[in-house]
Amino acid sequence: MVGSGYYNVFSGGIAIFGKKGGTSARNTGVSIAFGVLLLLLVSGATLGVFILYPLLVGLLLFSVLAMQRGYSLRAVGRMLLSGAAKTLPVVNIFVLIGIMIGLWFASGTIAIVVYYGLSWMVPSLFILFCFLLSTVVSLLLGTSFGTVGTIGVVLMIMARTGSVHIAMVSGAIIGGAYVGDRISPMSSSAHLVATVSGTKIYANIRRMARTTPVPFLGSVALYAVLSLLFPFEPGQSAILGQISSSFTLSGWNLVPVGVLVMLIAFRLNVKWAMFFSSLAAAGVALWVQGVSLPLFLRSMTLGFSLPRTDPLHAIFQGGGIAFMFKAILTVLASSAFSGLFEHTDLIRPFEDWIEKITKKTGKVFGAIVSSVVTSSLGCTQALAIIMSHHVLKRPYQHLKATSSDLALDLEDTVVVLSVLIPWNVAGSMPAQMLGSDARFIPFAFFLFLLPAWRLWKEQRSGKPREKGSLQ
Repeated sequence: MVGSGYYNVFSGGIAIFGKKGGTSARNTGVSIAFGVLLLLLVSGATLGVFILYPLLVGLLLFSVLAMQRGYSLRAVGRMLLSGAAKTLPVVNIFVLIGIMIGLWFASGTIAIVVYYGLSWMVPSLFILFCFLLSTVVSLLLGTSFGTVGTIGVVLMIMARTGSVHIAMVSGAIIGGAYVGDRISPMSSSAHLVATVSGTKIYANIRRMARTTPVPFLGSVALYAVLSLLFPFEPGQSAILGQISSSFTLSGWNLVPVGVLVMLIAFRLNVKWAMFFSSLAAAGVALWVQGVSLPLFLRSMTLGFSLPRTDPLHAIFQGGGIAFMFKAILTVLASSAFSGLFEHTDLIRPFEDWIEKITKKTGKVFGAIVSSVVTSSLGCTQALAIIMSHHVLKRPYQHLKATSSDLALDLEDTVVVLSVLIPWNVAGSMPAQMLGSDARFIPFAFFLFLLPAWRLWKEQRSGKPREKGSLQ
């Protein structure tokens, strides 16, 4: 019965995708598969369905297409596994990130950053401070979701007490959250880009540091103008008082941050830097905060949370390996696509189209077009990164660009542009966490200005120079 059922499904797939219809029918089959995947991803994102399920259906569809083109089931399985295996080093980083964030919560490290950030805020520049505070926290945490779920939620609570445009505030928070999500050594997307491109994360960060200042300062200027046009007096005293009563605040809370920054400054492997920062946070949690052993262990595994009776329970919670578990599964499923696409010609027409655009208009414009398409189809930042790397690799080889060039262009395009696609989880999920919607998009200035700045620079400099072959 199982074999018969599999045969019927497989035969149905062949009938749908047109095994004998020639190149046109085969390309139509791929288009149908992408259409179904897009529909599932958008519907899933709208209904709150875990993104892994639509991705698995997509993998099944494209696996059937590959078998329809003559690849055996075993060969397709090896392709999927080879793609997923490429991101296994990222999985280790994800686990460390989850543990570190959980212990940073337990040690009061995140609490003290939020406390002093709110204390130093200038009310007349509230929207600007939303961007700056989100940037600082995201640089420390390396996660946009973690940033939005902590400082972002606090800032939004404050925003709702005043007459300020919610879309502007959420745009500033999400824009700042993705500054660190892109450039922080703890960023999962930065590690994913480094892994798929075969580059070093610290080298990538140094290159990103050169393309960041102008878009960042441009964003600061725009948020300053908005703040002056839409000023308000946030009611922050109650929140500050509650933080100081829920946590023991002292200089010890900042030790985990200091350890992390110092070790990164000395170029220690980021895994070890996070390990020692987590160790410092463990000591502060146990001996300064007085965290119980069960809560300590839960913070590392399932995540930290304050007692349900605490007014800040909904804000100060997160981290732990479980916090990253969905991200791990999503990245593994997304990377499995890359193995399938790499060893078959399923998306060759799209690759050819991107190659023509890139040769004619330049690397950055080609990367922007690829980013918009893959972010729309993939609906997750991880899948968009992996697909964009795959389709851009050949054009970059022909332009004699290096792997570092490709890594930088991915960071400056797909990592930020995926947030601007209304149905992509990268932007829709943070917006939901803030009680906002897609209206934040026009106010996430950094996410627009970064690729625009890169494109302007490339157009001014003319065609890309030949710099050596892409490995």
